[in-house]
Amino acid sequence: MATTLSTLGIGLMLISTIYCSTFGYNNSLTCNCEESCQDSGICSTGGCKQGWSGPTCQKENVALHKPANQSSYYKSYWPSSRGVDGDINTFIDMMASKQGWWLVDLLQNYPITDITLYHRNKLLHRLRGFYVYIINEDLVSTLCYHHTNETLTFVYKIRCNSTGRYVNITSDTNKAILNLSEVEIYVCSAGTYGANCTEFCHCSQYTRCDDITGYCKDGCLPRWHGNSCNKSCSDTNSYGDGCKFDCDKRKCNGTSDCDQVTGTCLYGCQDGWESQDCTRVCSQGNYGKSCQKLCSDRNCKSSDSTCDHVNGTCVGGCKAGWTSHDCTLVCSQGNYGKSCQKLCSDRNCKSSDSTCDHVNGTCVGGCKAGWTSHDCTLEL
Repeated sequence: MATTLSTLGIGLMLISTIYCSTFGYNNSLTCNCEESCQDSGICSTGGCKQGWSGPTCQKENVALHKPANQSSYYKSYWPSSRGVDGDINTFIDMMASKQGWWLVDLLQNYPITDITLYHRNKLLHRLRGFYVYIINEDLVSTLCYHHTNETLTFVYKIRCNSTGRYVNITSDTNKAILNLSEVEIYVCSAGTYGANCTEFCHCSQYTRCDDITGYCKDGCLPRWHGNSCNKSCSDTNSYGDGCKFDCDKRKCNGTSDCDQVTGTCLYGCQDGWESQDCTRVCSQGNYGKSCQKLCSDRNCKSSDSTCDHVNGTCVGGCKAGWTSHDCTLVCSQGNYGKSCQKLCSDRNCKSSDSTCDHVNGTCVGGCKAGWTSHDCTLEL
């Protein structure tokens, strides 16, 4: 019987795997695979492009093909550029009257923590006692490493903790020859950190974090918090700069869903609250839905123009002819006076009209015989 893709479970894999040229939060990380990568950043086939390494190809050799120089040349076909040509089997053979040196210009400052130095595969003693210096754009030099023991090897893996544009390798003052095959200087791409650049940080403006700790010195992108800016606001149901605002403390209408950047209330605010995230009470003199009602428009007995920001209640009651908690509704048809408790039909007007002015119920045509007052409710 023929074997099918579904029998092997391969069909499902082909459907569910997404290949992409970018990945990560807001697609901020570039795929550095030879072909394509999955949405996790892992290469779908093949390996990393030249100069990139690590499980997700985010560890960059920033020295590759950068300008290099050296103190002197033994032979013209052994130039300083051989130290950054990507081939550990080519080498430079440097002669110097005193202290020989080789230098690479990275063209910008980088946080340098990881250097791999390949020596020529013989005459290892020529590298004994060498120094590695990191020089920044202000030409301030920092010693990264000094070979002080008798152990000699073809490969040196050196850890530094400095920032610089230039890396300078210098032989011991008593040695005349410096042999180098390749110098690799590894830096995590912006947005990653850790030994293999597999941890993610989300620094403000997508700047680099510390290669080792992931610390973001300028703060986090919106939606993220923590020293490494790798904790999501959604994990704590919070929002805003540094995720310091609580989604549950907003005064939203309806859903409690929360945008991790703005905290926007999708269906507006509860009465008495305003702003995008509904955390600000109405400004003084306003109240109610969207803070659009004015305290001064109420018809309270009291002349106070300030009021409760939620419902604008008139504490002392309404003027005659007005009703509701905030005294903004006229009496319903057929009623008038204080608290709208009087009935137009109870008057003794000459006219038989059962409607009347909502404030005083005045009988325009006068009273029936035997009755007086503006609304004809007093018996003579």
